[in-house]
Amino acid sequence: MTPIVSAQNGVANEPAILRLFPNVYSLCVVLPALHLDPGVVIQLSDGTPGLLDIGRYPTGFDDTAETIAARLRAASFPSKVRGNITAWKYRKLITNLVNGVDATYRNDGPAHHELVRRARSEGEAVLDAADIEVITEESDIARRADFIKRRDTGDNSYGSSTWQSVERGAGSVEVDYLAGEIVLLGRLNGVPTPVNELVQAETVRLVRDGLPAASLDAQEALARVGVTPPTQSDPRLTIADGQRF
Repeated sequence: MTPIVSAQNGVANEPAILRLFPNVYSLCVVLPALHLDPGVVIQLSDGTPGLLDIGRYPTGFDDTAETIAARLRAASFPSKVRGNITAWKYRKLITNLVNGVDATYRNDGPAHHELVRRARSEGEAVLDAADIEVITEESDIARRADFIKRRDTGDNSYGSSTWQSVERGAGSVEVDYLAGEIVLLGRLNGVPTPVNELVQAETVRLVRDGLPAASLDAQEALARVGVTPPTQSDPRLTIADGQRF
């Protein structure tokens, strides 16, 4: 039967596809790129164009996965077959919790970084409570290290895929399946997720009301969840905050 490969952010697509098709594969996409104008995609890595690891959903691998990975490698994308691809997708989900913050709030440094840190901390707590396997952040960083060399850094860096959707006026964004996934799992497992709830709601409002990307106040957001904004950024976010694709 025809294999169906999901290549989107989040973890909700694969179970939905599995309702209809028996041979489902999950692709963990790490691909820094900029898409703001119709028909124009700018590749943003000086290393390889991206990483595309694959495995059967929910677990395992087979000859089809090996064939797809080989064809991706032939097209210049380093691709590994993963028997635990879902664990890699959940790490990508934690990384992508920066997206709603990036799309919605001005990056003033400390407050913005604190929102990201807290969103990801909630995500880690939720996955732990739900007993969901997730690879370590260190393993993820190590996988990217030899391949992803971003050209957009510092003041010349571009925003996440969610920011790009807002910036080009797409009319909808993926936040319900990023921050919203953590909110859902939190409610199912009795874990509070106030930052992700706020980011999800405010990103949806930003899009609905046609507000500019990254136009809300991160310090005000922290105050709404009862957090005093920090005076300086957490240096541990230097690398992680750059993983926005």
